[in-house]
Amino acid sequence: MNEFLLTRLRYYVDGGIAEGSIHVRDSNIAALYPVDAALPSGVHRVDCGGKLAIPGLVNAHTHSHNILARGTLGASSLEVLIGNIDAANKDRTPEEAYAAAALNAIECVRGGSTALVDMFTTYPLSREHIDAVAQAYVDVGVRALVAPHFTDLSSQAHLPGFVESLPADLRAEIEGQPAADEVDLRITAEASRQWNHACEGRITFGLAPTVPHQCTDRLLADTGRLAAELGVPIHTHLAESRTETVSSQTRFAGAFVARLIDFGILGEGHSAAHAIWLGRRDLGRLAEAGSVLVHCPMSNLRLGAGVARVNEWERAGVAWTLGSDGAVSSDNLNMLETIKCAGLSSRIWSHDTSTWLTARQLLERAFAGSTKTLGSAHDLSGIRPGAQADLTLFDTRSTYLAPGLDLVAQLVYSETGASVSDVIVAGRFVLENGRIGTIDEESMIERVRLGGQAMITRNAEAWALAERLRPYYNAVNMRTAQMPWRPADDAEPEWSASDLTLPF
Repeated sequence: MNEFLLTRLRYYVDGGIAEGSIHVRDSNIAALYPVDAALPSGVHRVDCGGKLAIPGLVNAHTHSHNILARGTLGASSLEVLIGNIDAANKDRTPEEAYAAAALNAIECVRGGSTALVDMFTTYPLSREHIDAVAQAYVDVGVRALVAPHFTDLSSQAHLPGFVESLPADLRAEIEGQPAADEVDLRITAEASRQWNHACEGRITFGLAPTVPHQCTDRLLADTGRLAAELGVPIHTHLAESRTETVSSQTRFAGAFVARLIDFGILGEGHSAAHAIWLGRRDLGRLAEAGSVLVHCPMSNLRLGAGVARVNEWERAGVAWTLGSDGAVSSDNLNMLETIKCAGLSSRIWSHDTSTWLTARQLLERAFAGSTKTLGSAHDLSGIRPGAQADLTLFDTRSTYLAPGLDLVAQLVYSETGASVSDVIVAGRFVLENGRIGTIDEESMIERVRLGGQAMITRNAEAWALAERLRPYYNAVNMRTAQMPWRPADDAEPEWSASDLTLPF
């Protein structure tokens, strides 16, 4: 039996800070004891004097494959990033996929996360790569939703006027490339039967049609049916950039969100990242369907994609949570940085401070708000008896948490992750006194370094092509910026002209 007491501890509960001890037995919190309570004898005690515990943060949107390509993005839009996907990911080995996922998990842990959602790329869809990623999360010891992403349409075909804008030589090169592979969902079904609720429920499995308008109706319908059959969640991107949203609304007569709900892609237990370019009616549809939106403010700003109107999500009653996005578009996986950015960026839409998100709202969204995105059967609701012992501990003697007058506010706006001392997942230490104890961290860093170098060398031609296409992606973004992001014949305009303009 795994059993211990965290003593002389402050911990977050019900929006405030309590003091006492936390009794962990096996993977659960067995009891909470106030400061003066008698503690059970014969149980190992861990002195946590000077430390603060919160429920483990959940990074609800990552891409582990991004780790190998971190630092390659430059000043690029989402469309450039997607256009680089072959150059950055083609011909990966399962060993590289394992190392990238392991470092993805380690970095999340060091930033205070106990769990993550990984929408990772494998071209073509491969069982060996899926197994490697899942095994990495088992070995590191985190809680993870493993969701390989797939699509059966090219990254260029859906962009308005993109192919037509290319000079003859580039167009011939693009049109001469192999068509997107037909997706064999049997691979995901087989992987799900092995990995969903594996490792005592720490690992769950999901389906990830990456960008819905890069998927045919047939693939979306098959995905919705398979998810229902397997009982697994779906995780996808949604309305991330203006260009992608204009394209989707034009192709599907403005009903692209309703289309995804009809196919079973969005709904109860399913989640969608970004959701920047959505109007009030679509937010109402998502709230009614029970979808969870994942706010990724750092990546949204990094790509120039826009600023999500999270205050409107709140008013519409949409469930939402937070994610870093991948290490290419967000540069790091630090959820504390993500939480702070979410709070600050939400303020640009209003001078009315009563509408601004509070520190407690933001912190709650980063743990309790993420439970549905993991597809977990476990109770991850917080620090209370019966819940899973997923805990992040901070050393309050750090500069970032002094003077400690409002520790919740300081966690959200002052803390950088430097004060994270311990991370416990399902009752077991993954990080203890600043040291990863489950896997050789230095080895993973070296393997990722070598994998990144190998990726640049073997995909040199694809990188060169991506660079030649960059100005044409920029041009299509400039064109779509002048186009309405909802159909002109919309009988019920969702935003006024002033709604679309920042107030400052």
